[in-house]
Amino acid sequence: MKVFVINMARSTERRASMEQQLSLLNLDYEIVEAVDGSKLSYTDIMRETRPLNYALSCGEVGCALSHINIYRRITSEDIPLALILEDDALIDYRSVEIMSGIEERNTLPPTVTLLTEISQYIDKPTFSLKEGYYIYDVPEASRSHGYIINQSAARKLIESLYPIWMVADRWQTLREYSVCKIDAVIPSVVRRSAHSEISTIQVYDNSSKWLDDKKIALWKEIKKHLPLKVKMMRCIWTALVRPFLKVKKLS
Repeated sequence: MKVFVINMARSTERRASMEQQLSLLNLDYEIVEAVDGSKLSYTDIMRETRPLNYALSCGEVGCALSHINIYRRITSEDIPLALILEDDALIDYRSVEIMSGIEERNTLPPTVTLLTEISQYIDKPTFSLKEGYYIYDVPEASRSHGYIINQSAARKLIESLYPIWMVADRWQTLREYSVCKIDAVIPSVVRRSAHSEISTIQVYDNSSKWLDDKKIALWKEIKKHLPLKVKMMRCIWTALVRPFLKVKKLS
């Protein structure tokens, strides 16, 4: 399986750490330079984003573009399945074993499989991997430092997310818009470095209450403009589907 690592050019220590991990595991990897949001001009932002855009900070726009650039590589180079890592990810032999199991699953519908910790999942496994590891459907998750994506999902994400209007890791939005299936491996097999609270490609000034308030307002506005089909699907999910599912939450 092809492995892409998103790395900011200035983050040389993180690059070295990723290269060491992946080389020891004998993985076919490629370091892909991240889009540095801090270097995007106003013109760049206007060109790459939609007027109603939840990716509010330059860092979030850069992060979203970095992931989309890899989706473009997957489609243009006819890569059937790829692992995408951010430069603060930690992987080991278990990750490699799980990757092999997911390759054997050979899912054709557009699917993103998260290898990171998630917030909640539907407590009914859809696929059994090695002993003690299972794949579950995921209604909500918010990390993007380690996931596997197939080519059909990469194509759908390009069509749905560009120009940028959403942050890279709001996975439930993709489910709500029926862009692709979101599932996850439990227990997780890709961790985030203990020295990293957030990836360098996503950094923004989160000390400002203004930013949080702005995001709340933006999400409310986005919900007002949801396509009718999405609104109907959200209502069906909330009223008729979710109440009958056993959704487990993880701390």
